[in-house]
Parts: sequence; C-alpha cells; structure tokens
Amino acid sequence: MSSQGYQLAIGGNFKFVKGWLQWAIKPPNPDNKKLPGDNGLPYGGSWLWAAKNIHSATGWLYWDSLTAGTVGKDVPIEWLPSDQSTTLGVGVWNEGGTVKTEYGVKYPWKVAAWTADDESYWAPIKATWEARIPTVWSNIFDIKRDQCPSTDPQCCRYHTQFTASFNAVDTWSKGTIVMGANREYVRSTVTCWCMGDSRANLPAHEFGHLIGNPDEYPKGSTLDTTISDGPAPGICPDSIMGVNLSTVKARHFRSIMMQLSMMVDTAGNQKYGFTYQAVTAQPC
Repeated sequence: MSSQGYQLAIGGNFKFVKGWLQWAIKPPNPDNKKLPGDNGLPYGGSWLWAAKNIHSATGWLYWDSLTAGTVGKDVPIEWLPSDQSTTLGVGVWNEGGTVKTEYGVKYPWKVAAWTADDESYWAPIKATWEARIPTVWSNIFDIKRDQCPSTDPQCCRYHTQFTASFNAVDTWSKGTIVMGANREYVRSTVTCWCMGDSRANLPAHEFGHLIGNPDEYPKGSTLDTTISDGPAPGICPDSIMGVNLSTVKARHFRSIMMQLSMMVDTAGNQKYGFTYQAVTAQPC
C-alpha cells in the first residue's frame, strides 16, 4: 500500500504455482482422528481425498487408503450437509518433477503439468480476475481521519484505488496461491483458487481474506463473532465475505486503516496515534 496526494493505492500482487484442486471430504465425527486413511489435514478431524462421481449414490467417492490404485468408496449421505461444510479443495501441483500438496500431505496420484490448452484457458480468466478485484473494491469507501480539525469534508480524506496482478512462479513458498486449472467447480480457499469456479466475485472474496477479513458465512473457518449486521454473530449473507459474495462493507477496511496509521507515523518519524473511519466515497 502507498499514498500520494491523499490517494491510497492498494495492490494485490498474487504469486501462484500452476496446479490443480483436488476435493477433500471430512466424515461427520470431528473427534474420530484415527480413521484409516487420515491424510493429516489440520482441520480438527480426518480429511480424506474425494472426487465427484456420477455413478455413486451420493455423487461422491472417497479414499480411505493412500496407496496408488486404491478404488474409491461411496460417500455416505450423512457426510454431505447442504452447506458443503465437509468438502473443500486442496491444492496439488508438480514442482520440478515432485508432486506437492498443500499442508505437505501424501497424494498418491500423478499430477499433470499445465498444457498449452490450460494456459489458453487461464489467460481470459486472469484478465477478468485482475479487472474484477479493482471493480469491486475501489472507490467504494474513503478513509477519513478521526482527528481532522477542518470542516472541509475533503480534508484528511484518502480515496482508495485497488489493483491486482497474477504472476506465476516455479516454486511454492508461504503466501503463494495454488492456481487450479480445473474446468469443473472445486471449492476454492484463500490458498487455492479454482478456474472452474464461475462465481464472478470469487477473486474479490479471496482478496478480502488477503487483507485480513474473515468469512461471514455459516461454518466459515475464520468467523469473527463481533460482526452483528446479519442473522447471527459473525454471519452476513449480503457481504463480499458472506455466502452471496456481494457488498463491500466499511469494516472490511480495518487492516487498511491500521496500515495507514502506521505509514503516517513512519513518514512523520513520530507516534501520532491517528485513527480512521471508512466513509462513503466522494468524488475527488
């Protein structure tokens, strides 16, 4: 983030490795940590590799063994609540000929490198996502200093402009996204994004996580129960962080306001202690 002439420029430079998303599914008993085939994902229970399959009674298969060639088993209906809280995508990729996965868990299948077709599939999605994030986030709220002594509404007021870019890297490191070239939908997370996820505001939602915002939908992994403008603490369906991936709210700028306060202190070489509010944007 940078500031020039009361214009805040907030940039998202997303590094990613070229990979795929693989479904994982959690059986309903969170205390059963010794289920055969536990792949070690750190979510409080035994997550198993899974796949959608039209020939299964529930449309899903799971693997309780990590031995290559093992046949998948039908997922019981009890494992599939309507809110999809027991399924998510996990990033897998090929790095220098070695299969890698998020969380370092074993993946017994081969992982294909992207082909020219995958690169062509990605190119328009990349352009769309790089445009969508600024469209959703920019010039919705200004950042206004609480301690401003002036009656001029433009004084001590910062306008916000967001940018986004995606850049491929060969080696995964902390903060790197796994970009899945899946054509079909697999549930994305903040660390692995699926090209087959057609929701227009997916990138804007995941960007919201990257600037410090929690989920605002039921059973989200990062709920903040102090949020109170929805049907339950921490839940707001009509929010960019909620189930509808819709509206950016003033609270979503909290980390930006904190960063601005630190930037002003650093520039002035002293502790001013300024605080800020996100207010409805006005023309410059």
